[in-house]
Amino acid sequence: MESADGSDIFRVVGTDADGNENWSWQPVWDWVVAPGVGLGSISPISPYNVSVSYIRVGTDDIIVSLSGVPSINDTASVTVTPGQVARIEITPWPSSTNLTGDIGNYSVVGYDADDNENWTWTPQWVWNDTALGALTSITPYNYTVTFDTMGSDFINVSSSSDPSVYNTSSVTVSILEPTVDYITIMDAPGGTDNNVTTMEFIVNETHIFYAAGWNYTLGYVMDVDVIWTSSNVANGTVETGPANSTLFRANASHGGEVVITATNATLTVPSNFTGTLTIIPPNIDYIQIRDAPSGGGNVVLSVSMNSDDTEMFYAAGYNATTRLFVSDVSVIWNITTGVGVIDIITGYATNLSASTLTGVNITGTLKATYNIISNSTEVFVDLRPPAPTGLTVSRVPAGEELILTWTVSTEPDVRGYLIYRSTSSQTGFTLLATVVGAGDTTHMDTSLANGATYYYYIQAFDDGPNYSPGSLEVSATCDKDTDGDGTYDLEDDDDDDDGLTDAQEDELGTDPKDPDSDNDGYIDSEDDFPNDASRWKEEEPEEDEIPFFLILLLIIVVIVVLLLVMLSRRRKPEEEEVPEEEEEVEEAPEEEPEEEEWEEEWEEEPEEYEEEYEEVPEEEEYEEVEYEEEPEGEEVIYEEEEAPEEYEEEPEEEVIYEEEEAVEEGSEEEDLGLEDLEFECPDCGYPVTATMDKCPKCGIEFEFEEEEE
Repeated sequence: MESADGSDIFRVVGTDADGNENWSWQPVWDWVVAPGVGLGSISPISPYNVSVSYIRVGTDDIIVSLSGVPSINDTASVTVTPGQVARIEITPWPSSTNLTGDIGNYSVVGYDADDNENWTWTPQWVWNDTALGALTSITPYNYTVTFDTMGSDFINVSSSSDPSVYNTSSVTVSILEPTVDYITIMDAPGGTDNNVTTMEFIVNETHIFYAAGWNYTLGYVMDVDVIWTSSNVANGTVETGPANSTLFRANASHGGEVVITATNATLTVPSNFTGTLTIIPPNIDYIQIRDAPSGGGNVVLSVSMNSDDTEMFYAAGYNATTRLFVSDVSVIWNITTGVGVIDIITGYATNLSASTLTGVNITGTLKATYNIISNSTEVFVDLRPPAPTGLTVSRVPAGEELILTWTVSTEPDVRGYLIYRSTSSQTGFTLLATVVGAGDTTHMDTSLANGATYYYYIQAFDDGPNYSPGSLEVSATCDKDTDGDGTYDLEDDDDDDDGLTDAQEDELGTDPKDPDSDNDGYIDSEDDFPNDASRWKEEEPEEDEIPFFLILLLIIVVIVVLLLVMLSRRRKPEEEEVPEEEEEVEEAPEEEPEEEEWEEEWEEEPEEYEEEYEEVPEEEEYEEVEYEEEPEGEEVIYEEEEAPEEYEEEPEEEVIYEEEEAVEEGSEEEDLGLEDLEFECPDCGYPVTATMDKCPKCGIEFEFEEEEE
């Protein structure tokens, strides 16, 4: 066992298996727990001798092993104890204040020169001069004192082995005082003067308050240590303590109210309050416009805003003497017309919304007025640029590109333009490109789909940045090669490669991009016979023509009337006069009802007429008689439609259709404007009239003499 300030020399001898000493091996010295650190430092004297200086207190092992063979080793246990006591500490120290009858507790600790605690020494406790109470030992290092005599003295503690090592603690004992039941805050010490109720202060004024302790029976006892607090530190502050007094300071800049509280939790009534302390605000001599409330932020001497921006401003009042902020003040706000609008006319603050106009930038003034005091801030508004004008878009030969051009913006600080594109009008626009440079007014849109239509609008932007309203929307369709001949439409005279130039098709009224293979005036997509000029798709009836279903309805009515007449004559054969309905039969439309319609009507007749109506010639035979075998103007009589035998004496009831009235209303001939239609061209089949000398289609000349014969 060694002391922390001691040292030792360790020696090692190696022996072989027979007990013979061996001095040719290499020993390795080290601490077990913390190699190289241990309870001290190891210094080699020779390979087999080391010196150890102890610097710490504790127990550890020194181990010596054979170099390269750690399993061959030996250990020496070392215990290091503290050195001789060199310093003594007493608690409480350096002094204590007590009343007669109190009990004081004292403790002591000894330390060696290396600050290691030493509990092996014996302390000596004595009064320095006069004993103020009896010292009672609890342990050698802890004593209690019962104070029974007033006065002052020192308790001395020294080492029994070295009296020169000692320490002292001063002790003061006062006479036993009455118990303090409650406290009051007063404006003078010693329980004199007045309790603090309401008081007034000017800004930055100070005052000392005292906590007076009172006994319910005996009255004032002593000033008591308390914790001091302020209800509003912004209006007034105190020194918190614990102390039996505090320095109160009114706010250095503005007025307000505050209440001071004194608290001692050991008392029967632990707290006391002042009345309301009022701080009279200083005069407001000038105001500032700031960007934060309560005098915070920065003074706003000028402000730059973008169009549509909104900022809040505050009116702060100041005292000229202290040069300090007093309070935010309610002012009358005013803004120069055209610069923007404010949301509050009278108040502590206002929002300024910059002008939403477009055009040249403007400057104005925001003014705050308090009584006769005012302050102004210059406001510069960077207005939005006006909407760009003159936007056009043009297609480029060979397709896949469109060129946009527009007029230079008139606003001086325009930085460039934003281009938006969509494949639909009024919707779906996305940002296509940003053009930087106010004078750059052209943009090429590339990699587009040939034949597709694109829509565009642009915006101007300035340094704000502010963005203008959008321009008018424009659109264009990319050039394409309609007929696939390798030449794009802008440079191709015949876009649809149908043999007619674009100019010729414009004159004919057809689409230059849709082919008309047979040159009959109908494009292939609308022509039922695109390769046969003699046959074409019927044109739609004009709006003023009678609809076909009305004609069909009229025919059905006439047929029904005719049947009724025939039935009535069968019932009255003696009557010779033809009913009035016969005249209507003669005035029936020239158009022969279709076969299916006749069949429907005949199906409604009695069985005895079935054979008669089945003999009606088919439509093809009727047409052959009408146009080829019968001369012009001769009546065509259908004998198969004659009435039954009982009506043979009345031949006037036969229905006669004259060929001169054969042009059907709404028919192909009428649509073509050929009211005088008499026959077809024997060469090409084109419909012609008797007034024509030659066919307008193939040019063959007609001879009418033989037909007249």
